[in-house]
Amino acid sequence: MRNILMASDLSSRSDRAFDRAAQLSQQFKSGLHVLHVLDSDLPAKTQDELLDNAEKTLQAQAGRTRKTATSKKVEDKKAGAKKTSKNGSGVVVAAGTPAQTILEQAKKLKSDLIVTGAHKKDSLRDLFIKSTAEKLLRFSEKPVLIVKNATKEEYKTIVVGMDFSSHALKALYMALTLFPKAKVHVVHAYSLPFSGLVKDRDLEDFTLDQRKEGMEKILGALGRKLKDKKAKAFARMDIVMHNAHSSAALHDEVRKTRADLVVVGTHGKSELLTGIVGSVARDMIHNAKTDVLVVK
Repeated sequence: MRNILMASDLSSRSDRAFDRAAQLSQQFKSGLHVLHVLDSDLPAKTQDELLDNAEKTLQAQAGRTRKTATSKKVEDKKAGAKKTSKNGSGVVVAAGTPAQTILEQAKKLKSDLIVTGAHKKDSLRDLFIKSTAEKLLRFSEKPVLIVKNATKEEYKTIVVGMDFSSHALKALYMALTLFPKAKVHVVHAYSLPFSGLVKDRDLEDFTLDQRKEGMEKILGALGRKLKDKKAKAFARMDIVMHNAHSSAALHDEVRKTRADLVVVGTHGKSELLTGIVGSVARDMIHNAKTDVLVVK
């Protein structure tokens, strides 16, 4: 984790996201760039005024967390962005549409993680996308962290959704390696075929055995990825299987464990083509009571 990009709309929700981004930057010893996107349709004079105000606000945020976030003076305001070191820390103010500009800056700055607050839903003309955060999840090649709660300490209790896919495996691997001190609860949800019509103990046992076999395969693949870190990582894991819908199972585990982070994997290629975000990821970012990390 060499570089983190935090997207701020200068609201109280962004204050929380900034605090978490700063904490993670310190934890990972990584660079931190803070981005605010101005409406490109505003008059040039208004953009200039807002640009200066945004820079002052972001610098004040940086001062409150005692995390240095320096920026150079505007060399060309018409270019719409403040220039910063790609490998250091800084403040960026750019004009454009929020999601597109965030993704462009993430690529330019070679960011490994995008951090943002829990944004309000967009207008009716954007009904099928609903939020800047959801747009980021659709198109970002990097993990996106949606911050909802105040930062008190490092993440200590994490819930990871597991559907046996390569994306879920990547999400679990990231949770274990990025947060080596956290307890990780791996949740797999399943449903019994014909459960509403048939009450068969043998059918239930057979289904559960199949799911356990799937989990064993995933854990085998995970162990090979972790290599010499396997023993310590596995000691921090708790495997939970729920006969429930995936979203309901995750919400239930978050409530039981008082988790401070949920990690879910999404199927990037199919969602990019269909223009949607996975239903579980969408439910988590909009309805989970805790921070959400989405991994592709």
